[in-house]
Amino acid sequence: MFTSSRMMTLIKSTLPTMIITMNLNKIMRKNMVEIIKYFSVVHKLVLYSPNVECILQLKSIDILELQYFSCPKDDEDSVLQHLSTVVNDELILNNYQITTINNNNIESLKRIYQRIKRLHLDRLSSQFMKFDNYDHITSLKTKCITNSSSYYFQRFTIYKSRTPIETKPVTLPIHIPQFLSQKHFSSLQELCLNSISIDDEILLNLSKSSKLQILSLKNSDRVTDVGLIALCHQLSKLVVYKLSEITDRSLSHCFMLRDLFISKCPKVRGDCFQILCNTLESIDLGSSLKYIQPNKYFDSYQCFSKIPKVKVSMENYDLENDWDPVNPYSHLPLLTHIDEVHSSSDLSDEILSQFTRIQSLGFGTRGYHTAYTDQGIKQMIENRDPNAGVIEIFILDSNLITDLSLQYLSQVPIQRLEIHCKITAQGMKYLNGIDEIELDLEVTDEHLKNIPNVKSLEFWSKKDGVTATGISYLSNLRFIRISYPNFPLNAFQHLSTIDTLFVDEWEDPIPFHVTQLLKGLVEVFENGDCNFLQPEDDKEDSENKLFLLRNGVSCETY
Repeated sequence: MFTSSRMMTLIKSTLPTMIITMNLNKIMRKNMVEIIKYFSVVHKLVLYSPNVECILQLKSIDILELQYFSCPKDDEDSVLQHLSTVVNDELILNNYQITTINNNNIESLKRIYQRIKRLHLDRLSSQFMKFDNYDHITSLKTKCITNSSSYYFQRFTIYKSRTPIETKPVTLPIHIPQFLSQKHFSSLQELCLNSISIDDEILLNLSKSSKLQILSLKNSDRVTDVGLIALCHQLSKLVVYKLSEITDRSLSHCFMLRDLFISKCPKVRGDCFQILCNTLESIDLGSSLKYIQPNKYFDSYQCFSKIPKVKVSMENYDLENDWDPVNPYSHLPLLTHIDEVHSSSDLSDEILSQFTRIQSLGFGTRGYHTAYTDQGIKQMIENRDPNAGVIEIFILDSNLITDLSLQYLSQVPIQRLEIHCKITAQGMKYLNGIDEIELDLEVTDEHLKNIPNVKSLEFWSKKDGVTATGISYLSNLRFIRISYPNFPLNAFQHLSTIDTLFVDEWEDPIPFHVTQLLKGLVEVFENGDCNFLQPEDDKEDSENKLFLLRNGVSCETY
């Protein structure tokens, strides 16, 4: 795309409003140094793994974000001085810590320091405390450490299997609590602190001058209602996790709150939800289902039914509750997003009929089961709240399911549907309005003929009978995942429009002429044991991979 003079003219004319992301891997680096010279005016530029030479080519950037930037200590001062002249508004440094601030250069570094608006506290040098003004800082964060690093691919992007909210505490350097309790940040909008050393003194100091809208506090027994109340009046988003001393009193002061995550805060009884339910658009209870349970302090069912999105993890619970002897599923109509259900075999027709607001349902394990039927799907749709909105993701994996379930589901908008049961080609016509489909069945060309509008498609069965003809029907496809090695090579001629290709299994590298067919490709993800672009034991990059890299395609393994 960068070799065309017409394309270059177009790019240069739109640079002032463009956001550009580049992955400067070792293959592309020589070319990218030349390309960066043309970026005289860019609104936002995101560079992955840039070297010093690339940085020094930059001329004028409103917002510059550097990911995985590594700078030799001897070059740091000159690089920072250069950045202070080319970055107009904000410099975002991820995974990098400035180390050369000292009494001799602190004055000369003030300009670039004023461009750094988001501070990552756990890698913040004590030298940063030498500056006398922090009014430009908009975000202060500590990192999150989770127990899991698993990933899944959905909606064209890699996501962690669960939002990293429930995290381990971080040990902060001793100068950080001192920094937070002594300095003022008049422009602070976001504060995310995850450490046992966070206390009320810090929060009270930060409340004196900040304009806080987003607050996340985790893993501290030294934060009480006093500290939280000082910061909560203007909040739109709040995360409280493992805060043993806060109560309903402080949460009741969050008069403008729209988004709340709360889990493992034992002194919160729940009566605060009588106030919060009037403004909340989303609440995530993590693994603390106790707030759903009715008690003498408030009517939980009435409160949670007012909140459009109610999320919960069932990791430590059964779908049945233990507080309602008449209806053990009486809480299910309140929930919109349910994560970590032990197994899809836990479902039944009765349970499905209670999912009147469900938008997303995730399982620990799934497969072919006989736990629910078409009747359960029918009742779920018939009982559905008319204001429940789009079903973001739903999974069909009972071998008692037929095409009838697809007909019932076609009555509501669905973003992603995963099918792990036998569906006929005729039944696929009910899926034509769904953007993302995962198929774990014996797919034929006739199946694909009935979903020409699908944008994301994943194949999982190794018994598929798909040919190039079937792929040719998918004129709107943008993402495809191939999980079996007998996918027809001549089908790639019909994939020129896709931007993302995900390959789980492949035997022999594809011929070079096939690679050339993938004209619209932006990203390729392949299994580390996969031979799609080249044999897995090859140390040098193949002609296939070099061709893609030189054309700006990101090639990743997982």
